[in-house]
Amino acid sequence: MRKVSADCLVDIDTNRYSVPSQHVGRIVKVVIETGHVLIRHAGTEVARHLQHAGRYRVVEVREHSAELWARHRPIAAPVDAVPSPLAQYEELAS
Repeated sequence: MRKVSADCLVDIDTNRYSVPSQHVGRIVKVVIETGHVLIRHAGTEVARHLQHAGRYRVVEVREHSAELWARHRPIAAPVDAVPSPLAQYEELAS
């Protein structure tokens, strides 16, 4: 049993495996089966990864955290509102 961290990952034998973002904060069941890491919540498989033989690695499916990152994407300023560095030098030179 593991708790899904805020970055959509669970720790298993020093490696970290991704889980879909809707499971952040939930307790999931982890099963190692024939070279695969199966992650289940409420009896339903929510993620499956090849088991990584290395140590301290992150095994990630980008779609698992895409929604999380979309919610925290900074709001970009309009292009014309940001002065270019050259314009700043020209203003100082005058």
